[in-house]
Amino acid sequence: MTVFRLYNGSIMKEELEKYHKEEHAKRYGTNAEYKKSSFNLGWRIQPKTSTKGRKKYKWGKDSSVHPNNLANPFTKNVPALIDFLETKEPRFLFYTLEDWDMNSKIDLSVESEIISRAVLYWRLMIFTNQYDQNETKKVKYFLKTVSIICEKKFKQNGIKLYSDGIIHSFTNDSFELNLNPFNKIIFIKTYNKFLSEIKTYYRESKSMNQNEKKKYWIKVFSSLIKNFQKKFLKIFDKININKIQDIVIIYFYISHNSLIKDKNISVDFNMFYDLVVNQNILISKEISDISVTLIN
Repeated sequence: MTVFRLYNGSIMKEELEKYHKEEHAKRYGTNAEYKKSSFNLGWRIQPKTSTKGRKKYKWGKDSSVHPNNLANPFTKNVPALIDFLETKEPRFLFYTLEDWDMNSKIDLSVESEIISRAVLYWRLMIFTNQYDQNETKKVKYFLKTVSIICEKKFKQNGIKLYSDGIIHSFTNDSFELNLNPFNKIIFIKTYNKFLSEIKTYYRESKSMNQNEKKKYWIKVFSSLIKNFQKKFLKIFDKININKIQDIVIIYFYISHNSLIKDKNISVDFNMFYDLVVNQNILISKEISDISVTLIN
């Protein structure tokens, strides 16, 4: 049942035809022939994104595996994304990522969430064997393409993406920490993984005094982290050692530093702490146990 059937039939028909006449005029001009019909619209959805000179992706016009968990955000901030939702053609998702302005000050959290949902849907469908052999081949290609475009986009904008979902941004000699805007689930799952590992140790530490706890956690991290360094010891004086979130953040921080290969990059703990704390709403959210990643 469509939402249109919830309205009075005659009123619905008039409003619907008025809307489509206006849309038809916008797309084809006021002199273009309009075929009057409430459900047979008389015109085909035309994308607003120019495809001239664009890369012709394999299966780019194939809408057979379009994710059905997406909704139109009614925004004009990212036209190619609207084209993806309306035409259901995956090429417009790729163009969305190609055109994405990483330095834009406009809040595109809704749009980035839609992209994440599309990727999550495809990964989930493959994981649960919902596609036949041909569909699986297409979707794997789509996911691979998304991965390649995102990786290239990050590099072009001076952004380094890490496997824990955190990115380093270098702009105008400034350094910032952020989350992967197209897939925050990676970060959430990494945090929850560390939380799960820490819980048992945390219960054991509850009966200890402050000095005992510090020594205890240093011993725990030395056993959990292969190259635990003394330079991390001073971090314990910056957090509340009685809070499990703070302990997890230390663990996360040390783990993240182990991923950094460039010795010239130093991540400030306070900056890292603020990033994680600001994600409390996301972290506490119920999420799927399906791992989603935009990197190989």
